[in-house]
Amino acid sequence: MLVDLAGYFALPTEACTGACVYTWGPNADGEQANGSTYAIPHQPAVAYGLSGVVTAVEDDHHVCALTSDGLVWDWGDDIDGRLGRGGFGGDHSVFATQIPVLTGATALGYGGIAVANP
Repeated sequence: MLVDLAGYFALPTEACTGACVYTWGPNADGEQANGSTYAIPHQPAVAYGLSGVVTAVEDDHHVCALTSDGLVWDWGDDIDGRLGRGGFGGDHSVFATQIPVLTGATALGYGGIAVANP
């Protein structure tokens, strides 16, 4: 029996329904948010599980997105703690995952900078 207590193998709840993020290019660290690090054809594809995106920024193998409800999501490489989860490299996220400490965000900047409520 295989039990996924940490949720590493759980798919996001739904596909994009509107205001989607499209990604393409290299995928070694999960930059395409498609559930893998496998390099698929280099054509635009929807980042899975993320809708209502207002803006998105990319920072060398790492992507952040701001949704209309003020939440910040990111995926890709965690080098230098870029995923905002307290890690410091060696890890990556292949799906868009919410950064829990950022709510009410109104803007994003290059390198994982967000304007948000404390």
